[in-house]
Amino acid sequence: AFVEEVEESIALGISVAFLAGAFVEEVEATFGVGADPNYNEVNTAMLFGPNARGVGFRCPRDGLPGCSYVDAVDAQHIGQATVMLSWCWRYSVRTVVSSLSRWCERTGRDPGTTFVWQCALCCNQFRVEETKARGESESFETFQEVFETRILTTMHVLCLLDPWDDPIYVSRIWCIFEVWKAISIPGCEVEVVLPEMEEQRFRDALSSDGLLAMWKAFETLRIQEAEATVEADRTNILRLVDPDAQTAEDYDASERCAEVNREVVCLLQRWCVETAAAYAHEKVSAGRSLGHTGLFTAQLFMAAADWERAEAILVEARATLEGAGAEGSYGHLALLRHLADLRNR
Repeated sequence: AFVEEVEESIALGISVAFLAGAFVEEVEATFGVGADPNYNEVNTAMLFGPNARGVGFRCPRDGLPGCSYVDAVDAQHIGQATVMLSWCWRYSVRTVVSSLSRWCERTGRDPGTTFVWQCALCCNQFRVEETKARGESESFETFQEVFETRILTTMHVLCLLDPWDDPIYVSRIWCIFEVWKAISIPGCEVEVVLPEMEEQRFRDALSSDGLLAMWKAFETLRIQEAEATVEADRTNILRLVDPDAQTAEDYDASERCAEVNREVVCLLQRWCVETAAAYAHEKVSAGRSLGHTGLFTAQLFMAAADWERAEAILVEARATLEGAGAEGSYGHLALLRHLADLRNR
């Protein structure tokens, strides 16, 4: 029975509805109305110590006093995790919660039955901090097993980028490692999500060359240069990626590191293209002119060597401009030039 209790506890997630409601209220009660602390600050004030929700509870995982946040939440707000959040502790509460709420809204999910596994809330921070207080660190093997098990049980990972054009995410080795593990598992769904404000900034960038610049910036991602809070984690992750490498020069020359980088960059670039295309088609469906949006979206398709869709979006953009009486305008001529270049490539 104890084993079953342990397995049930470590698989729990918290509903998006609870996070958007009671959790934010608890944050405001702790930090003040309208406060938006990051999760390092939340950890200190709410996830361990005398004011934590889990204080006074027996941990179902080891039987000791003090449990994880999720284990102290009322049963109606928790359930077996349906999605794992891949994120950074430096993100603020409202960044994370609004992103999850927006994702549920956009994909038609019920926030009351969508249970998120988020390490800050679902790992026992009492034990993590007790380990730190002894001058030790949680073993890498423990964290690796936790993350890999959650990927396998949820088979659905959300990668949260903030800000979209210079995400902290791609500089953190755990984040890159999590994405790489997820996309290497057949059948695992991996999605990229943005906070609502960043979604708007992303759309605004479609009227300039901002997305193309971001596309190229993703190519600078290098797991061998990514950071970790605990340096030992970085060392262990790199050893997992390439057990034969020993030095920084070895990792720079490592084909295994290069493969990880290519696969993660490919995922991010594909997300960039598909999100841009969805917005462009949304504008067309609403009867709005694509203008520069069509041009720069087509450029993303061309960067991805998706010539057919690049041509299709340029033809759509041309039609909306001509329908608006903008034939012969600078934007119209630019589209015609790109169409000609595309067809003559």
